[in-house]
Amino acid sequence: MNKYPWNDVPRESREWVLALGDVSSETGVSLPDVFTRFVDLSHMVLCYPELASLARSSSTSMLFEEKLKVAGHQAAGQAGYLRIDNEAGWSAIVEALGQFLALVTKRPWPRDIFGPVYMEIGCANAARGQFFTPDSLSDVMARIVLANETIHRTVWRHLRVAYRAAQEAGELIFPVPSLEVEDDDVLLDESERQRILPLIANRFVLPRLAPYYEPVGIYDPCVGSGSTLLAAADRLPAWYVYHGMVLLRGDDLDHTCVKMFHTQALAFGLTARAYHANAMTMEIQTPVAYVAPYGVAGCAVELPGWVENVSQAERLFTREVVSHESSPSVTVVEPVTEKKAA
Repeated sequence: MNKYPWNDVPRESREWVLALGDVSSETGVSLPDVFTRFVDLSHMVLCYPELASLARSSSTSMLFEEKLKVAGHQAAGQAGYLRIDNEAGWSAIVEALGQFLALVTKRPWPRDIFGPVYMEIGCANAARGQFFTPDSLSDVMARIVLANETIHRTVWRHLRVAYRAAQEAGELIFPVPSLEVEDDDVLLDESERQRILPLIANRFVLPRLAPYYEPVGIYDPCVGSGSTLLAAADRLPAWYVYHGMVLLRGDDLDHTCVKMFHTQALAFGLTARAYHANAMTMEIQTPVAYVAPYGVAGCAVELPGWVENVSQAERLFTREVVSHESSPSVTVVEPVTEKKAA
């Protein structure tokens, strides 16, 4: 364990990373490989809401461990793929998972937890240009990009379109004057937005608009662990993020990176979608859309056989193909993992 740069791992993550070090010692598997398997396990757990809630409860650790093993075997032999058949190693990785989830739940706002660890313990592939953006730089970029009013203007414009559609469909039987204003500039003042927010973001209005609302996308074609998107989520108004006003979109050529981003999006309750894809050619490497939609449990969604690129996949989630009453013609599957040679 001494060969790993433990002092360079962020202090808040050191406890669960040390637990992964114990897994490495018990199983003889390298720490970077253990980390990759840990990401797979975390991703699987957060795709099972029941497991995620059990993992956060210290009083049900034994029940969680048993259910995790069962779920692992159900999920395309996930437990076998992890190859953690050593009891001490298995207990250590379950402990690390609980500590990771506890760290996430302590955070009121999104932040990249996986990325710094991924870089510090030597998982990065320099040949693929994997030099992740530090949190501090991601925060600066988010401040700069979100400093103007463009995203606010777009969100409110989309809300007005959804409002009119909901009215036409008879979903709203009462008017919302603030959404009947056509002048964008009226709603750009922060104090005005805060004044009318309670009139919109409540159980009477927003849920009725949701089926007709088109989220505003923020896209990272080389998402890595999701640092830039998580920083953007941190800088946006909370109700944009947690009520599905903004969709975080990320693609990456590395499947582990896609799962890191999706896992953290699930953990922080964000609205997100990700693909294991080549952003240069838009070719999908794994026929799965990783989704974390508002109000729905996150999951892996198997794409139809005719889908070959990201553009085709995205059309399944747009109103051009899907009506307000229907769902995407895709099949929800158990959490998907890559099969690797032993």
